Amino acid sequence: MLDKSVNKLPARIRFFTAAEGGRTTDLEGARYGAPLFVGGEGFDFRFNLPDARVLLGKWVEVELMFLYPDLALPKLPADTRFTVWEGKTVAEGIVLQQ
Repeated sequence: MLDKSVNKLPARIRFFTAAEGGRTTDLEGARYGAPLFVGGEGFDFRFNLPDARVLLGKWVEVELMFLYPDLALPKLPADTRFTVWEGKTVAEGIVLQQ
């Protein structure tokens, strides 16, 4: 069981390419944040970018951190699929464990 005080949820995430209707540029920088949607509900989340970059179309493992973990974490047990929103759906992901 995940310690909710830690607020880190392991997940795999893949950002869609422009050809798939996703972003036009890779993610670069130290951190990324956006709304994550699961079961029709949205939750603000962040994650640190591995190697300061995430390539579009590639799966990466990250640790999701939530603005309101007490609301988000109960909705995200292991193997839950989610999407990421930037004015449109730009990524898909799956929770690895909780």
